[in-house]
Amino acid sequence: MYSVADFADLLKSLGVERSLEDYLGPLFNYAKFSGVGIMVRGSKSIHKAVVRKLKVSSDSLGRTGKIVFFREKTADELAEFMSYIYFLAHEVLFGEGNISVDRLPVSKVGVYIIELMSRWSRVKERFEYWKVYSGKVCVNKVCREFNWFIPIPTYSKKYYMIICHPEDLVRKLEDGRIDYPIANLMESYVWGGGRKTVSKFYESFAAPVFTYKIGL
Repeated sequence: MYSVADFADLLKSLGVERSLEDYLGPLFNYAKFSGVGIMVRGSKSIHKAVVRKLKVSSDSLGRTGKIVFFREKTADELAEFMSYIYFLAHEVLFGEGNISVDRLPVSKVGVYIIELMSRWSRVKERFEYWKVYSGKVCVNKVCREFNWFIPIPTYSKKYYMIICHPEDLVRKLEDGRIDYPIANLMESYVWGGGRKTVSKFYESFAAPVFTYKIGL
């Protein structure tokens, strides 16, 4: 993946089009956002001073590998990094009131991140980064039907990240039961043979913060 705009275009081709910037309009600059960011460009293209700034903002903007977690940041604060980070928010804050993106008519994705308990990298060899997987996908003897999901490189030996269609994160079955397709698929793979090697680190529905333009 070459740029944030390329990744935005890929998600738009999958139906992820309406951002919080689109929906909120004039209120966008008065809101604060919490969520996760994907560092699309490699570390060589990121100025050291900017990386240092990300690291020192650990109170509300943390960095693990190429996953950036942010909490209660304004659009202006995030915009400084949007040329190489694709920001997804799970929550919007106005004043003292928090609004989950589940309640807003914006394009949503599922975000699933697992943390490896050891440096076992077998999970990272199964799926190709930035590739869109859809339809029937099998791991070991577990098969699931997916709308789409994309493995995201974290550049960390400890974390593995997937962006997916919302129904592939949580799905209500016809009999009323709740299914978790991505979690079931990944847990079957990394927990094979009863060997528990990961713990779930982060799972949420999220929406694009910005409307990314071509040429970023």
